[in-house]
Amino acid sequence: MYKFKLSIFFLTSILTSATLLLALPSRTKASDATFEMASKTEEDYRCFAASLQMQDRKYTILINCQNLLYPVDNEIYTYVLWAKPKDASDSIKLGTLDFGKKTFRAAKPISSLFVTTETNKNVKTPSGKVVIQGNAQPVTFLQKGEVPTPEEEKTGEEKEVAPVTEKQPTTREKLATALKRAGLAAAIALTALVGLIFIVTRSRG
Repeated sequence: MYKFKLSIFFLTSILTSATLLLALPSRTKASDATFEMASKTEEDYRCFAASLQMQDRKYTILINCQNLLYPVDNEIYTYVLWAKPKDASDSIKLGTLDFGKKTFRAAKPISSLFVTTETNKNVKTPSGKVVIQGNAQPVTFLQKGEVPTPEEEKTGEEKEVAPVTEKQPTTREKLATALKRAGLAAAIALTALVGLIFIVTRSRG
């Protein structure tokens, strides 16, 4: 009886694994992005940032800001960088900008970055004025599709660049992927069934 229960558990585990395999997406798309951040004031603040998903599934944010003024005024000495997650949860404090070039880490994909001026660098939530802001832009160069090639320059004519179009999988490719997964799942299930028959037969013998 114990061997029979063990064989049932073994079969259930394999079938569950096969089901999860079929449910997996065919391609994982990382939320890599760049940010061109513009001033929200009369000052000429400018920042460029890039967010890259690393192997630990977290995000590294590199930022370079220009024309930061110190002090901002008589009582404000700190620029703080914040991130708005894509899931619309509360803003995340990344840290102070100091002289403008820094690296930060975040656990979630980001939809936008913004900078506030704060009297206290230890604030937990943004309370100061938003002075710089920018939204995430996808890194189209790394996406699957056709990459435009520069045309030969012609004297007196404006060079045109073909737009980047992302290639979508064809019906044949989708069908082939589905058949591969179905075949793998069937092979796993058949192996489990043969193992179950073998175990039951031995237990009866």
